[in-house]
Amino acid sequence: MTTIIRATDENRGIQSVAFNFDDMTAKANEYLAKVRAEALQIVAKAQQDAAAVKQKAVEEGRAEGMRSVEQIVQKQLATALPALRQAIGEIQDAKQAWQRHWEATAVHVAAAIAKRVIRRELTNDPQITVNLVREALNWRPAVRSFGFTLTRPTIRRSAVRSKCSSASSRR
Repeated sequence: MTTIIRATDENRGIQSVAFNFDDMTAKANEYLAKVRAEALQIVAKAQQDAAAVKQKAVEEGRAEGMRSVEQIVQKQLATALPALRQAIGEIQDAKQAWQRHWEATAVHVAAAIAKRVIRRELTNDPQITVNLVREALNWRPAVRSFGFTLTRPTIRRSAVRSKCSSASSRR
């Protein structure tokens, strides 16, 4: 036979249990707080991991970029270096040619200045020619050939020749 539970059947040992929502709410809130704390820890750990991965990627990217730039620079230097060496050689050649030109020009300028000084001295003292010829003859052993020209009409050639021949005979 089936029994029917009635509200008046308290004698039979069936008790009614009241459902406590406050207890369940407290346990749910406690569990929720625990889950939230774990979620915050997981998020914090994930952020740390993401920051570490990002830092590592930045470093690897920078290193790769530097290697790439070095390769590009090496390629550019490989093509530019021969051109620079050639330009340096051309500049050095031009410098040497410039120096040779100005050395020759300086010799010509010095000779022109010497001509003017000698002309001025000859007008003041025609006897100086004999001393200059004597000095030139003393240089003769060191120099294979040399020449000089006397073009002043005021100097008598015969006097110079006689003095030159006497200077060369003394040697």
